[in-house]
Formats: sequence, structure tokens, C-alpha cells
Amino acid sequence: MSRRPVRTTAPPKRNCAASSATPVSHPDSGTPCIAPTSSTEPVTEIDSGALGEFYTPRWLAELILDESGYDGSPGKRFLDPSCGPGIFLVLAIERARRYAAAAGEDPQETVRRIVADIHGYELNPVSAQSARENYAVALGESPPEIPVRCLDAILHPPEGKRFDYVVGNPPWVRWDYLPQQYREATLPLWKRYGLFSLNGFQARLGQGKKDLSMLFTYASADHYLKEGGTLAFVITQEVFKSKGAGDGFRHFRLGEEGAPLQVRSVHDFVKLRPFGGTSNKTAAVVLTKGAATTYPLPYYVWDRGPEGALRKEELQARPMVSACGPWRTSSDGNSRMEGSNPYKAMLGANANPYGVFWLEVEGPGQDGLAAVRNLPEMGKKQIPPVKARIEHELIFPALRGADIRRWGARPRVHVLVVQDPATRRGYPE
Repeated sequence: MSRRPVRTTAPPKRNCAASSATPVSHPDSGTPCIAPTSSTEPVTEIDSGALGEFYTPRWLAELILDESGYDGSPGKRFLDPSCGPGIFLVLAIERARRYAAAAGEDPQETVRRIVADIHGYELNPVSAQSARENYAVALGESPPEIPVRCLDAILHPPEGKRFDYVVGNPPWVRWDYLPQQYREATLPLWKRYGLFSLNGFQARLGQGKKDLSMLFTYASADHYLKEGGTLAFVITQEVFKSKGAGDGFRHFRLGEEGAPLQVRSVHDFVKLRPFGGTSNKTAAVVLTKGAATTYPLPYYVWDRGPEGALRKEELQARPMVSACGPWRTSSDGNSRMEGSNPYKAMLGANANPYGVFWLEVEGPGQDGLAAVRNLPEMGKKQIPPVKARIEHELIFPALRGADIRRWGARPRVHVLVVQDPATRRGYPE
């Protein structure tokens, strides 16, 4: 699934051969994977729509391939474990064909080599079928088997040879938005890789906002990447900058006894907003399996110049406070902000899901209760609209980031707070 920032509706119906209810076989197993007849039907054990589908623009995919070092040379195995309709596969095939043409390789040998070396996995069968079709177009012919498999790359890794390059754009989904059955199914892996580094109280207060892209990165490096191989993923920038939630990820080791991961560089695309109007913080990581991460390391901030050309600024990144702490970035790797601070940052209120806890107060109501309605349009989860009367003591003005301006702030919504401030726990029903 080459996509990202989270969306929790079902995947869009695509104009491809798999958009009708026909079996789509895994090319190397024959196992049927039924494509949905509409955009609301589940496509596997877990509805892949809950994993978001925002596809990678070509310029970004090209840049990630450049940074990975993949040039299409023979004998280098390539995998996109969340390939969506196949943009990374298509570009990898184009590179392999250019390399072969420059070397004077026989065209049939080029086809054989590409099919043997360039693979994709995809959870959504509609997208998997699109990837197969795009693979064939990029290849210039349709071989009997196209190596794009419909599977869950985290829970059901196939057996086989490992890859020199694992490149792609894994799903970005907050832990809160994962279906309960998927949380339960993947929980042992989160723990195995050390990605749950907080106690229950810290997680409850909002430091536990894990993202599925963290687990996908570690599982892909573990299951698919050779020792000495390169992984290059588009990923949320928050895994490098967030306190608490990203600490386990920044351990950069596949569990206590697993292989170390050496981060070679990070690319910050926040200013570019590659996914249009979505409110995400896009970055990319390039790492090698089998060596330890050392600091400072290169951290590139990308934006566009006056004429629209891409440009980057090289900074250096190193952790603050502890070896797995959030990164600071600066031009020289040092910071004048080091030292003690009399202020302590605190989380105000964790109001997820917003469609439940954010309110509009419509009036005083009756019996001393406030008349309110929830704001389901403000959240990602589908919440039914509700009007109710509740106690004034549970309603507070909510100051969001969007409500803050220079020299002033004006709350536009209210929040329902049902936590006892004395115990820091919810009031008993």
C-alpha cells in the first residue's frame, strides 16, 4: 500500500480489471484473493481501507530511489512490501531496463532478470491487480507470472530469499485508529521489536501515539532485508521528533537480540507537503541492516526555491536527553538550547476520538444541564451525530493549535472532559 497519511474510509474503486468481483490469484501461490465489488466491502481479514490510501507522487518515489542507491544493476533484489498500484516497482523496472540497454543485454534476459529480482506485496487486492498491470506495462510484455503478491506483509511474511533493497511508502495509521482485531494480532510484534516503551500511565496521557509505519519498518527490515541491505521508506517525521511515542523506534535494533539498524540519512519533506492538503509530516529514512546508528547523522530539509525547483539544506541530527530521545537538528550538530529549562511541557487533554469529545454548546438546556451536540465532522472516525444535555462541570473551552494566532487565541469549540482531576482517571459511570 503505497500511501500514507491516515484515512479510515474504505479504499476507492479503481478503474482496473480487478474492480469487479473476480478472483485474483497470487502469481506464485495460486491462492485466490477476491477483489471487492464496491468501495465499502472488506478485502481481507483487515479492511485495507482502514490503512489509508494516499499514493506516492512520482517525483517523490524517484527521489527515494535515488537516495536508496538502487540503479537497476543485475543481481540486486528489490522489494516494495506495500506497493499499492506499483509506482516504486514501475520506476525500479525502468531503471533496470535502462541499465540493461546500456550494457547491451539481450531483451529476453532482461525480462527474466527483472521478474526474478523486482517484487511487490500489497494488502488490497484491487491495488495489487493494478500493480500487476502497471508492472506488465513497464516491463513491455506480460510474463506468465508477475511477482506482485496480495498479502499482509506484517502478519504473513512469505518465505523466500531476502532482498538487497526494500523501498516504499508503508501505511501511516495511528494505533488509536487501527481496528481492535489488528491491534491484538500485531501486539506481540510491537513488543518483540521494543516499540512499546511506555508504561500505561504515560500512554494514557498521550505519549503512546504509535504509528503503524513504525512496526511496518521494523517488520520489513526483519523479514525481508539482507544483512548489509538498504531500506528506504517514506515515513512520518514524528518518529524522529516525538517524545515518548518514538523512543522505541529510535532504539534502531530489531528487539533486544536482533540486528542493529544504521540510519544513514533522514529527509524532511514537511515544507513540501507531498500529499497535498493532508495534515501530515512527511519524511523518509534510509538505513542499513547490520550496523549501529551513530550520531550526528545527515538530516536534509527539503523545500522549493523561487522558481519551484527542489532544494535541500543539510543539517545534523542527534538525540536529546537520552540515546533514544527525540532528535534535535541544527547546522553544526550542536545547540545553544541544551541545558535545564524551568518550564515543563505538558499534554492538555487527549480528546480522541474528536467526533465524540469535541462539542458545540447550543444553549443552557433544561434542568441546569447544557444542550450540546458532538462534532463528528472534525474526526477521522465515522461517529454518528448526537444531541444531548450534560453537566456544565464536564464542559470546557478547547484551545486547538488552529485557534492560536500571534498575540492571541480564540477557542472555537468545547471539549467534554470526564476525568476526575484528583485521580486522573475517568469518573465511574
